[in-house]
Amino acid sequence: MAFHLPTLYAAPSTFLLVSSPHSRQTNSIPATARRHRRRNPARPVKATTLAEEASTDCDDTKLSAWTSVRQERWEGELAVEGRLPDWLNGTYLRNGPGLWDVGGGDFHHLFDGYATLVRISFRQGRATGAHRQIESDAYKAAVASGRPVLREFSQCPKPRNLLDRVTNAVGIASGAVLTVADL
Repeated sequence: MAFHLPTLYAAPSTFLLVSSPHSRQTNSIPATARRHRRRNPARPVKATTLAEEASTDCDDTKLSAWTSVRQERWEGELAVEGRLPDWLNGTYLRNGPGLWDVGGGDFHHLFDGYATLVRISFRQGRATGAHRQIESDAYKAAVASGRPVLREFSQCPKPRNLLDRVTNAVGIASGAVLTVADL
């Protein structure tokens, strides 16, 4: 399964050289990187998976934070359009929402999506990436039942019967909301 990452822009030139008018010290990236930067101004860098994109109906207006990642695990090399700076070596980690819907239920608040770890490593002008769905108890229960069954930050599971409806109403009124799951 292919997914689309938005275009990443190279760092602005002010990022490369940071100095204070009150100090003679300069905190900078090596001189070779500065010379390379002057010869090659910032250009957009687009990271995509090496696999062909299955469809071209990507909704570019939708923020990537609200897009569900359908694969539980993925690791591979990312294609780079343009050139990554030679000095860029390191790893970007993100822990955040990755799955916004399970079966018939979906989430609408940023804190409610099931967590996914994303890693992008930069080494010698190449980029590799990986992501993994966090297998929390709430995620496992939702996958097993085909719908969210545990209360999330802003969302209650749909009541299955009258007792669930009464429990939710009492919990909200008393401030002590309880979650009961049949696992």
